[in-house]
Amino acid sequence: MQSDHSAVIQPPVQPIFNDGLIASMEPKGKKKKNAAVKIILSFSLGIVVLGVYIAQFFAHQLISFIEVNQKLISIDEQIGTLDTEIEDLSKKRDQARLVYEEKFKEEKAIIDKVLPLGMNKLDLVRLIEDYAAFLENNYGNFEFNSISLLDPVEKDEYMVLPFQTTIKASQANFERLLGLIHLSGNLSTSIPDHIRLMDISQISVRQVGNDKFGNNQGVEVSLRMNAYSRKPSI
Repeated sequence: MQSDHSAVIQPPVQPIFNDGLIASMEPKGKKKKNAAVKIILSFSLGIVVLGVYIAQFFAHQLISFIEVNQKLISIDEQIGTLDTEIEDLSKKRDQARLVYEEKFKEEKAIIDKVLPLGMNKLDLVRLIEDYAAFLENNYGNFEFNSISLLDPVEKDEYMVLPFQTTIKASQANFERLLGLIHLSGNLSTSIPDHIRLMDISQISVRQVGNDKFGNNQGVEVSLRMNAYSRKPSI
């Protein structure tokens, strides 16, 4: 017995609108809005990236500027230190120059006495007479009889003035005279006076003997000596 209700097969329901049709049915204004949003987002992202790059660039430049500034400050400090050292060295140089000039003047004055420029015959005679008077006044028994200046002799670098003299003195005063000649030419600043350079080329000594009271009368001495001097520059 057939059932009154037969099975009815329903065909599948087809959608009236598919996705493409729905998309095609979207308003055009919405499409434009979405495109504008994408452009804005891309532009904003670009600005952010550019901003980050610029920030990094200026940060690097700022660090470099700070480092350069610190180096400049350090260089300024070094220059200031060098300026101070140069000033101190200049003062020391000036002080050393003054000391040198004073020392030079002192030594030149000694050289001018020990090895004078030119013959200076009168100074030589005065030197011997003054020393003879000194010995006579302080020790007695020293008689300066005569002095004869001989012809000068010129050498390559200096001049020689030979002279002869005769003295009568006690043995002690004769030895003092030899001591004077020994000190002649000494450039040391430790001695109180400086004497023209001289030497003895010939010497003759004769014992005078005793007087009627038995006192030793000393010696008579004939000396041939040389006094030295610098040649004047031409």
